[in-house]
Formats: sequence, structure tokens, C-alpha cells
Amino acid sequence: MKMLRNILVIGLLLIGQLALAQVRFTAKVNKNHVGKNEEFSLEFTVNAMGRNFQAPDLSDFYVLRGPSRSQSTQIINFERSEQMSISYVLRPKTTGMLSIGAATIVVDGNEYRSQPLSIKISEESPRRDDPNDPYSIAAKSAFIKVITSKNTVYQGEPFVASYKLYFNADIGRFEVLDQPDFTGFYKNDIELKTIKQDQEMYKGERFNTGIIAQMVLIPQRSGSIRPGLVEIKLPTAVPTNRRDIFGRRMTQTVEQTSTDNFPGITVKALPEKGKPSNFNGAVGDYSLDVSLSREELTANESVTLSIKISGSGNIKLVEVEKPEVPAAFEAYDPKYSENIAVNGAGMRGSKSYEYLLIPRYGGTYKIPEIKFSFFNPRTERYETLTSPEREITVTGGKPMPGATGGIASGEKEDVNFIGKDILFIKTKSGSFKKQGESFINSAGFYAGLGTIGATFVGMIGFFLFTSNRKVDVTHTRSLKASKQARKHLSAAKKQMDANNTEAFYLELSSALWGYFSDKFSIPQSKLSKELIYDTLLQKGIEKPTADHVNDIMNRAEMARFTASTGSTPNADYEETALLITKIDSQV
Repeated sequence: MKMLRNILVIGLLLIGQLALAQVRFTAKVNKNHVGKNEEFSLEFTVNAMGRNFQAPDLSDFYVLRGPSRSQSTQIINFERSEQMSISYVLRPKTTGMLSIGAATIVVDGNEYRSQPLSIKISEESPRRDDPNDPYSIAAKSAFIKVITSKNTVYQGEPFVASYKLYFNADIGRFEVLDQPDFTGFYKNDIELKTIKQDQEMYKGERFNTGIIAQMVLIPQRSGSIRPGLVEIKLPTAVPTNRRDIFGRRMTQTVEQTSTDNFPGITVKALPEKGKPSNFNGAVGDYSLDVSLSREELTANESVTLSIKISGSGNIKLVEVEKPEVPAAFEAYDPKYSENIAVNGAGMRGSKSYEYLLIPRYGGTYKIPEIKFSFFNPRTERYETLTSPEREITVTGGKPMPGATGGIASGEKEDVNFIGKDILFIKTKSGSFKKQGESFINSAGFYAGLGTIGATFVGMIGFFLFTSNRKVDVTHTRSLKASKQARKHLSAAKKQMDANNTEAFYLELSSALWGYFSDKFSIPQSKLSKELIYDTLLQKGIEKPTADHVNDIMNRAEMARFTASTGSTPNADYEETALLITKIDSQV
């Protein structure tokens, strides 16, 4: 009987050991019911060291972070246990019941599958109406509002849109997650060098405020336009029931997502009544200035015709018609310059065109009046500006053919026909040759043919040389991209160690901008975050990595100008170095 009992105990122990050795591969989410704009975590866990992990289809979700891997090993009573986790942070793209399929992993040559999951997605967060829920408290303590300077405009009339942050609690590093694509608008972002904080009453409560993004929008079509949703990630400190050793109430940071719909914009069509024939889309309030550098000169000297448009409105989209110049003048392409400011007041400035004119004939010539038409939204009518007719007197040259009464007719045919209507009498005979004599098969023919062939071969060689040189320069610049970036990162590290945050983020930005300029052979004058993002995707870089690049560039830019972003220089430095290494290995 005692022996039977011992056998039973040993059997139970063996079964227990087998149970402990059994592989378990599970999936879980931290919330089964979330709002459409709320993020949640998905975690896969296996109690062994696995390989060849295959994630399920996550196309119904935005992958904000992940996959992040972690592993641990424990030894208890000489028994070794291992665990590996793969986690994601997701945000749903739509509402309803969404499914997360099974993931797979291989352990000791066997494939294991996790259980599928379902998650309910609502338009609003289910926690919103709970006054004691941290997310509900955070949503009332900090939020975003979209403010527009005008809600009704004419087609082509600029207005300013601002993303305004309201908060009466401590906030961390915010991030714009999503915004409209502004189809139907010309968009010009306003550079904010710093975030100016102010205070404002909102629904009977006082809030700190700050403009975190601003842009000038110019509608390109009429109608009622609703651009869409603006969404930002807004870490917010929420008080808890715990207190520190000094009796002060402690807080916890809630990673909330704040959203606001862009206000609807009513765009009125420009009236057809009274529209001038030379109107080309200018909307605003403008002035016209036309001048000549001088009005008297001798033939073959130069004179400059200057045309300047100044004012406020859609001036970046404004074009001025080319002036009519008498045919007696040789006119060169204009020298163009602009001085346009885009800020919270809108878009204003000037555009200048300078035409270099050289008269080839003497006489008196007239520069016709120049007209510029625009629609003024303030007066709601078209206005036309007209410069006076200008007169230029040219001395020391022959009169222009076809000129009468001292005023040139200005017809180009009179100039172009010179040398065609009357031919000079020849005073010497040309070279004669015998009848039947042919240039083909002569020594001169073969010499000329050889010269042409040698020239052609030389041109091909020169083209190949310059092409290879250009490729070599571009390739060398690309190879040196990471080396130059490392120099900037090294300088950034020194500033970080010296606790000089502003200088650190300046060097970090220089490392990123310079790296992508060299890596993709794009001049920095043409470089933008949007172009970098699109180029990364074209080069085969995964979207999460491109999003990460955009995120770190935004954070570096924001941290240079404000202290309320919750920036962590050490983490930003490490992320930037890893990103450059990762992109270098893939491109």
C-alpha cells in the first residue's frame, strides 16, 4: 500500500513537471472596449524562447509603436524558466467589432498559434462620461481646438488656421497624429519659432493656451468644404489619491488622444459680373509700381524696366503679364525677386520683375501702359491698376526701318525682314569648278568625314566621363551621409552632457536634415519633412520607420522652441542614432 502511494506521488510530480514544460503562447489587450481615437496595447507572450514570430493582420489599426520585444530568464530551485513578449501600441481606423487574428511562433521546431481576439470600437471613449476616470479627467484638463480667422471666404482669398492647445494641467511632449490633407486648398505652413503661452476663459474656466501649429490656406474651388479631423497625442498629468512624503498629491501621466473637427469653410465663387479680361486669379488688395531706370540713352546701351506688385492676399499665386516691348529693343528674361511674409496676419509682401532692354535703333519709342487686375474681398468688386505709358528716347543709332514721324511702328516684321528684302551687289566672283567634278570621293570629302567621326567619338567620351563623374560625386556624397551625421551627433552629445538643451536639439536637427540631404542627394533648400517622408517610402523603408523619422524631427524642432514638450534628450539622441543606422542598412 505504501509502495502504491509512493508511485502515485511520483506520477503526480512527473505530470506537474510536464505541465510546467508545456509551451503556452497567448495574446491579450489591455482594453476590450476603446474609442475610435483611443490607443491600446496588444501583447503576445510565450513561456519559452521562440523564433519566426508572425504577427496577425493589423490593417484595421494604426501601428503607433512596435513590435517591441522583451525576454526574461529565471532560475528557481535549480529550475530554469524563460519568457518572451512581443507588444504593439495600436489605434483603430474605424468603429465596430474588430478582430485580431492568431499570431504564430516556432518553439523547438514546433509552430504554436495564439488565440484570436475581438475588440469593440466606439466613436467616443467609453470612459469619457465617468468623472472619476483618469482619461475623462485628462480630456477636460487638456485639449486641442482648431481656430480659423474666417469661416466664409471667396475663392482665392487666404485665411489663417491655428491648432490651439488649452490646458490647466501639466502636459508632456505632444504630437500631431493626424490632420486633413486639405484637398482643394493651397497650404502654406507658418514657422513658429516659439510657442507663446497666454490665458483664456473657456466655458467659464480659465485655461493656459498656446498655438502649436499655424498655416495659411487659400481655397482653390468654391463650395462648402469640411477639411476633416485634427488629432494629437497629448500626455496629461492627472492627480491621484496618493501623496508623497511631503503630503503633496501625486499625479499620473495619461496618454490621451485629443481631437477636434476642422471648422467647415464656405467658399464663395468669384463673381462673373465686372470680371476684367486680363484677370488671372489675384485676390486681395494690391498696388502696382512701374518704373524705368532712365528715359534717354544711346543705341546699344541698356535700360531696366521694373514692375512691382505689393499688397496682401494670395500674392504667392499671383502672376504679372509680360509687358509689350517695341521690336527695336532686345529684351532679356526678367530678374525675379519676392519678399513675402506668411504669419498669423496672413500673406503679404511684394513681387518684382526687372527686364533688361537694349535698343538697337535710334528714335523715340513708347512702352505701352501695363495693367494688373484683382478681386478685392473687402469691397467685393474687381479693381484694375494701370501704369502710365512710358517714352524712351534713343540717340546715336540708325532709325528703325518703318518708323514714321520719329515714333517707331513697333512691328517686329520690320526688324526681322532686314537683310532679306534687299541683297548687296557682289563685287567679286565666287569659286568656279569644272562641270562633272564631284566633291564625293575627293580627299576633302574623306578628311571632313574623318573629322566628323572623331568629333562624334569625342563627344560620346566626354558625355560618359561627365556622367560617371556626376554619379561618382552623388554616390560619394551618399556614402559620406552617415559619417557627417555622426559628427553632428557627436557635437549634440557634447551639448547634452553640458545640459545645453537648445544647442543639443539644434545639432540633432542638423544631423537629420544633413543626413537626408546627402543620402538622397537633395539640396537642403528643396528639402522638407514631407519630401523626406515620401522619399523614404519610395526607397522601400517601412511606414512605421518613416513615421518614426517624422516624429523625431518634429520633436527636435519643437524642443528647440518650447520647454513644455517633455523632451528627453538622452532618449532622442539614442533614437536618432538607431534610426540612421537602420536606414543606412536598408538603403
